[in-house]
Amino acid sequence: MRFVFLQTFLGLLLSVSGIQTIYVYVSGLDKGTSIFLLLLAFLLIGVGVYFLTKAGKSDATVFTRLKNFRKKKMDDSVALEQVLEKNNQLSQEWGKTIEKRDKLKMLEISTAAAADAGD
Repeated sequence: MRFVFLQTFLGLLLSVSGIQTIYVYVSGLDKGTSIFLLLLAFLLIGVGVYFLTKAGKSDATVFTRLKNFRKKKMDDSVALEQVLEKNNQLSQEWGKTIEKRDKLKMLEISTAAAADAGD
């Protein structure tokens, strides 16, 4: 992990140095600075970006992420079972609620019919 931080720091340092070298080249154009300064800047930026991409795709990072992904996937399967159980429970409660609603509607209709018949 320390190697990844070292590569990241080195990549940032080289990239910033390359950008600074480009600035020095551009600001010294009127004094006749050499084109080699610009080539050095591009080389520094290229090496810096290389170190940054190498640090970003390191095996340690990939394996750590893979291990965390597998652990999360196992946790998701347990969570999925809990969601299914809760969903089944809610479906049963909803079914009971629908039955009670239908019974109440039937009682309402029968009382309304009895009231109409009594008039």
